[in-house]
Amino acid sequence: MTRQEASAVVTVPLETLQQALRNVEGWTSFIVGVTKITKRAHERYVFELSDGEGRTREVPAVVRHNHRDHCFTWHAVSGPRFEGCLRLTPLDAGRTRVTLDLTEHPHGFMGNLTDMVSHNRPHATMDLQRLQSYAAQAAAR
Repeated sequence: MTRQEASAVVTVPLETLQQALRNVEGWTSFIVGVTKITKRAHERYVFELSDGEGRTREVPAVVRHNHRDHCFTWHAVSGPRFEGCLRLTPLDAGRTRVTLDLTEHPHGFMGNLTDMVSHNRPHATMDLQRLQSYAAQAAAR
């Protein structure tokens, strides 16, 4: 099982970033390994995950937006563990701290073996670097 956390400050106001992140299907722009997200019903999505070697799997998940705490959480409803939290903290009128916490349990024997051998892949850090670009585009709209 891989658990990662990363944090970064983006130069986008909280409300602008929060509004952009409500489009869950757009998260493929910044979450490494997620190739497609499809909305099935209220708070119900299917994440298509890539293992980096051309294989994909679909993970049905619940995604919730907690307005009061300014965070988005998700978790798989079946299959291997896949969950995360994207927490937003306003710093001032134009900057927001974004903290990403990811937990994933690899699927299958090869996935587990790969996870044991290369468990230090900085996916959360890469996701936040990509999120900064996503946030800048949201602010420009």
